[in-house]
Amino acid sequence: MGNKTAIVWTESSWNPVSGCTKVSPGCDHCYAEKVAHRFAGTKAYPNGFDVTLRPTDSTSRCGGPGRGGSS
Repeated sequence: MGNKTAIVWTESSWNPVSGCTKVSPGCDHCYAEKVAHRFAGTKAYPNGFDVTLRPTDSTSRCGGPGRGGSS
C-alpha cells in the first residue's frame, strides 16, 4: 500500500494487480506495457508486464475493504 497519494479524497491507495494480457490489436500501442517494461524488476512491477496479484496480507495492512465505512 502506498503511503501518500495525490488523490484528494483519500490518504493512500493500493493496487492489488499489475500487468495485463494482450487481447486485441488495440493493445499494440499500450502505454502501460511501456511503463511496466521500464520499471520491470522493481517492487511495483516485479514480473514486468505479466499479470501479478499482490499477496492477500497487503489487504490486512490497509484494513481491507470497507475500512473507513460500510463494506
